[in-house]
Amino acid sequence: MEFKNVKKRKADILSAVLWMVFGLSFFLIENHKNYVLQLLAIPMVIFYLYSYFFDKRDLYKIEDDTIKTVGWFAKSFDLNELNRVNRNDYGLKLVSDNQNDFLIDRRLLSIQDVKTIEYIIVKYESKT
Repeated sequence: MEFKNVKKRKADILSAVLWMVFGLSFFLIENHKNYVLQLLAIPMVIFYLYSYFFDKRDLYKIEDDTIKTVGWFAKSFDLNELNRVNRNDYGLKLVSDNQNDFLIDRRLLSIQDVKTIEYIIVKYESKT
């Protein structure tokens, strides 16, 4: 099961729109001093649109009783060793005696994804 970063997608489309406005303003002004910025705006718009439509990176993955973060410094947490869950406004902190604590940031997830993760964790929490 995979969970996406909702805020990153919103930031990508906003950045693409801002670069479009930025680039179009330089084309309308036609200032030769800003020629480099005109040329910079085109690849930036393409990059952010590509990132919005085609970059489907996950934020969290749950596979084989393990929750993992995705990225260069990925962390994992074995849900079978879950002792307790600390809940606060920012997310869930999974605590175990044998592993480092694992933080799930709910601000980056959609409401449906947060509910799904809560449901899965409650199942493992009730086993202990």
